[in-house]
Amino acid sequence: MTIALKKLVSKPPSNRELDRLAEQFHSYPVGVAQPISMRLEAFHPVSVGIMKGYVVQYVSMTRPTITGVYRSYQAEIARINNEQSRRAKPLPTLSMYIFRSAIDSLDPFVVMAGRFGFDAAMRHLRNFVPRYPVANSTPARPLAVAF
Repeated sequence: MTIALKKLVSKPPSNRELDRLAEQFHSYPVGVAQPISMRLEAFHPVSVGIMKGYVVQYVSMTRPTITGVYRSYQAEIARINNEQSRRAKPLPTLSMYIFRSAIDSLDPFVVMAGRFGFDAAMRHLRNFVPRYPVANSTPARPLAVAF
């Protein structure tokens, strides 16, 4: 005899959950999430610090492209390298892949709220119903981790 499994029905988040997200959004500073931060420890810390500042600039109402923000980061590293003495070791420029990974590690709600406005992010979250239900729920991660 087989056991019939009920199909999981995904529901949009409740008003209580939306209020909790709104409170977290307004109380925490935006930063790079934890998984990418652990991988960045292998790189030059000054270059990583500059990169994190430019990653956060991606979350802006002017909606800059990833390429544009990365070029600004490259220009800042080049400016710092030009100002250093010739004997000093130049700062390495991190790759576009690492830069994009850092942007992808930002919370999607925070990115949408920063780029399109808080109201648009809340509307999107209310209307969002996952296409495929998740059988094993994973613990919720914080919206953003300050660096």
